[in-house]
Amino acid sequence: MRLFRAAGGKQQSVEEGLRFWLSASNTLIAVGFFGYILVRKMQLETYFGTSDMLDLASQAFTLDRSFWGHVVPYFQGEGAVIMLSVATVIWYLRYIHAVRNEMDVLVRFYSKFNPPENWQSILGSRWVPFLAIGITLGFIALAYFVDRLDLYCIVMLILNVLDIRGNSMLRLNLTRHFADPDYHPLEGDFYRPFINRRREVAAEYWIYRPQVERIGIMMIATMIAFMLVSPQGVFGFTVTKWLPYSIIVLVIVGNELTMARWRIVRDKALHAIEVDEEEAERVRDGIK
Repeated sequence: MRLFRAAGGKQQSVEEGLRFWLSASNTLIAVGFFGYILVRKMQLETYFGTSDMLDLASQAFTLDRSFWGHVVPYFQGEGAVIMLSVATVIWYLRYIHAVRNEMDVLVRFYSKFNPPENWQSILGSRWVPFLAIGITLGFIALAYFVDRLDLYCIVMLILNVLDIRGNSMLRLNLTRHFADPDYHPLEGDFYRPFINRRREVAAEYWIYRPQVERIGIMMIATMIAFMLVSPQGVFGFTVTKWLPYSIIVLVIVGNELTMARWRIVRDKALHAIEVDEEEAERVRDGIK
């Protein structure tokens, strides 16, 4: 919907327009890249004789019996992989959207007169490149191993560890900067009350929410799925591959639903502050 609104001529600033179209471009590249990997993991040629998506779409729309006769066997054999593939792409797209959105949110927790400007003052700054590259490579590996759940689980655990480290760094830096008088909004800053209110929202979301516990639950469930998919049968019995795949998909979906609920609460609070700030600006400038 955002794409149609932007294309339909919604009034935007230059910065907003550039941010939107760069974001849309990056998203399209990501979807294309993941699609390239995942299509080759779905065993389409084994069941349908071709992996050409246009050819398959043509067969589907023309009601080709040779196509429809293979649909049920295909989903019976590869449905679990397809399910996890879709969950992985959604997870990645929501992740990159959240990162972009939260960078914009974090900027507004500081006054423009005394923001933290020294990169070296950020706790764990040396970790940032490793986290950024590691998480990106991790999602690529998830797409590549979507048909090997044992390896997928190992990569997922690595991503969980990186997520814990990233959350820990963010919480430490917010706590440090919010407590440091050097970064308190100045007495004469018109925006001081609004910045302080935003900081309360930030503390509620990033510091007081059980972020580490959330990731810990993901790791426990991932380990259970890993043990269930083990060919040696860790629990002394073997199970259908649908069970461990379903556990991982439920973990991903449950995590995203939890984060979505927390972000909705956070964004509503931030929006209310923004409305109050705009009203205060109009009063200050004598605009009715």
